[in-house]
Amino acid sequence: MRHSLTTLKALSLGSLFCLSNAQAALVGYWNMDSNLVAGKLPANAGSQAGTITSNYEEFAVGFEAGIDADITGTTENIIGVSSPNRSVGFYHLGVAFADGAFVMNNFDFTGLSDGSISFAVRGENFFTWDTNLDVDYRVNNGSWVDIAEGLVYSPGFNVANIDFGAALDGVSDVDLRIRTTSWLSISGFLDIDNIQVNAVPEPAAYAALFGLTGLALAVYRKRSKQA
Repeated sequence: MRHSLTTLKALSLGSLFCLSNAQAALVGYWNMDSNLVAGKLPANAGSQAGTITSNYEEFAVGFEAGIDADITGTTENIIGVSSPNRSVGFYHLGVAFADGAFVMNNFDFTGLSDGSISFAVRGENFFTWDTNLDVDYRVNNGSWVDIAEGLVYSPGFNVANIDFGAALDGVSDVDLRIRTTSWLSISGFLDIDNIQVNAVPEPAAYAALFGLTGLALAVYRKRSKQA
């Protein structure tokens, strides 16, 4: 009997520990390893990998711009082992304006909070008047809202980490976008790899667990008194 009581107390304490130490869970992940653009679109890991769809948007005015699917990738921000290790890149040559974006659609953050997105990125521009790397979101196909603007990148891969704050807590039908723009540019490129979207399960989920163990403890005590 004492052993059972000790076990129930341990479960209750464990529930409290979970409640105060909630960790982010993987919502979606793209390793970009396919050598075809179409092959890079579906998320290949995460709790919502089966429902998220993805697509590229690209527009340019000038000599040449496009998307290169078969680029060497990186282990920065990687999950597990990635072989072959590829990334995806936007490039432009002699453009008045170039606009490339990777769009991830149909996230559901119901029951989730403190969302974030991270990805490995590298890029370089030559004789460019202005260039930007931004991360945006929209809800229910509404207008795009900036989360982060003018993200810094370099010729070597580094990891960009962007927190959503409370903006998307509990929100459904969310689209995310990583966008790069360049104005009056002789040439340039931007490569992306290993995109992760994460969020923290809301405390209610852990509170429910604590409630169940508390109920079990109350039932145990009542039976002990009746014995």
